[in-house]
Parts: sequence; structure tokens; C-alpha cells
Amino acid sequence: MTDRPNTDGNWQINLSWTQPYYNHSYNPFYQRVQEQQVELELDRLDAVDILVDEMLTYPDAEAIINKIKAKGGSQ
Repeated sequence: MTDRPNTDGNWQINLSWTQPYYNHSYNPFYQRVQEQQVELELDRLDAVDILVDEMLTYPDAEAIINKIKAKGGSQ
């Protein structure tokens, strides 16, 4: 900011402001992008939930349980 008399005696004020790079909350564009990213992530989580709900078996979990049972039975 500069406060100084102009050449004709009138005062002149110059202001400038730069948005911090880490805080995009003042810019509505960035708010929309963040909202869209959150919405996409929630959609992905919903899709994974649906896939898991539709599974009839859980091969990885069954393999772990069978491995534990095999070790427990042989000791």
C-alpha cells in the first residue's frame, strides 16, 4: 500500500492483495472442485460397498481362516 501525494497535490492510494496458495477458500472455483472431489470419493466408496455386499464368499478371508485352522490343528 502506498500513501503519497500525487504530482498535482491530490492523494493517491494503491492497494494489492494476493491469495495465499494454501487457502483456496476465497475462490468459489476451488470450492466447487473440492466439493466435486469429495463427491467422487463418496461415489467410489459406495461402489466398493455395493461390490462387497454382492460377494457370496470372501476368498482372502477364507484363505486366512483355513491357514489358521491348519496350523492350530497340527500343533
